[in-house]
Amino acid sequence: MVTAQLDLAISAKSQKRYFIVEKTPIENLSYALSESGSLYLNSKAKNTDHQNYKSVLENKGDLGLIDLFGASEIYEKKNLFLLATRL
Repeated sequence: MVTAQLDLAISAKSQKRYFIVEKTPIENLSYALSESGSLYLNSKAKNTDHQNYKSVLENKGDLGLIDLFGASEIYEKKNLFLLATRL
């Protein structure tokens, strides 16, 4: 459940959106990546992305984000910038 959407930063396209979810940091990141469609060229995520991203991040740990980015449509075409802060 998204409790707030702040204009901070999660983007592959200079969009500035940040999602806060009342879950774990992995849940938060997987939700933000899937809802924003940041790993797609057309910004249209699939319904299954959130669960897939969450599984990869849980199973691969620190390297999960690298795997997700490497398998994405934007790999070698755009940059992915993530800003993580503590509120």
